[in-house]
Amino acid sequence: MGVADLTSTCPGQPTETEVRQQLDRIFASPEFHSPQRGRAFLQFIVNETLAGHSEFLKAFTIANVVFGRNVSFDAQNDPVVRIEAGRMRRALERYYLVGGNADRVVVTIPKGGYVPSFDYADGYKTTGTQPASAPISAIGIEPTDHYPSPDDLGNHSRAWAGYALPAGAALLVLAAFGYIPLNPSRLPEASLPAETTNAIPPQIFVEQFDNIVTSEGAPDIADGLRDEVIGQLAKFKGIVVIANLPTTKRQDLSVEPRYALQGSARLEGNTFRSLIRLVRRADGAVLWANNYDGDVRSQGVFQIQEDIAERIASTLAQPHGTMFLLDAGGLANQPANRKCSGYV
Repeated sequence: MGVADLTSTCPGQPTETEVRQQLDRIFASPEFHSPQRGRAFLQFIVNETLAGHSEFLKAFTIANVVFGRNVSFDAQNDPVVRIEAGRMRRALERYYLVGGNADRVVVTIPKGGYVPSFDYADGYKTTGTQPASAPISAIGIEPTDHYPSPDDLGNHSRAWAGYALPAGAALLVLAAFGYIPLNPSRLPEASLPAETTNAIPPQIFVEQFDNIVTSEGAPDIADGLRDEVIGQLAKFKGIVVIANLPTTKRQDLSVEPRYALQGSARLEGNTFRSLIRLVRRADGAVLWANNYDGDVRSQGVFQIQEDIAERIASTLAQPHGTMFLLDAGGLANQPANRKCSGYV
């Protein structure tokens, strides 16, 4: 059961306030057995769902924000998020069996994903009565050196960035570019942070992909993959996607695209293989790279191209993706006074 309208008073759906109070109650209970990293994980996925970002709750995002993994994180080789999700499901089940069996709101994490579900307990769906529970006291959980505390993740300006990136400077960069607010204690609106007039969204130029021919008469699959990648990246509002650099001067812009996406594709028998890398255009430094394979017998070329493009776009352009983490960490800085003309 998902969250349709957390601000409504519909008796069949918990409100945002009720969900947050229930999370505080869970954390305060001695019957909730979970270490610091587990609490940080639960706090983060609840916050993101309440903020309307549940579609971005992927293993890559959680690993970077909660567990401090870098942009090269691979969920297939590092199952940290999957393991922690399983532990949290068991911890919540135990809590509701032992200490929370009279609670009004039930928080679960359905299998197959990391998006939490919020619902009223069966006894409250019809009666609508309030549980006779003690007031929730402040939770004094000391953060560790590796994991943000639930209090930091929940009540202070999306403070996960201070753990995923160098503290202090990273937060100032994020605030200056409009990616996170510094002061609000909640994010009630189901929308991404609004851009400010001074914000410069990350710009990425998708270069022509190389088509590596392994046999005579092999089809050109690189152009199709590039078109799919451009289409998937363009779905994200927080970045600017450039398909072609200008050939004539029409309009001066303040900066050049910071990034270039380079790639190649080849077909070897029934195997579709692609290598993609994100480079910094100022000096050609490779900031991220990955390779993708597909079997054309089971999927077909078009489906493989679409799947690869979706994975690339999700990794790079989602709100906690590679491009935003690089920007926030200062790795995308370019020499000053660089300009380019308008697009064609």
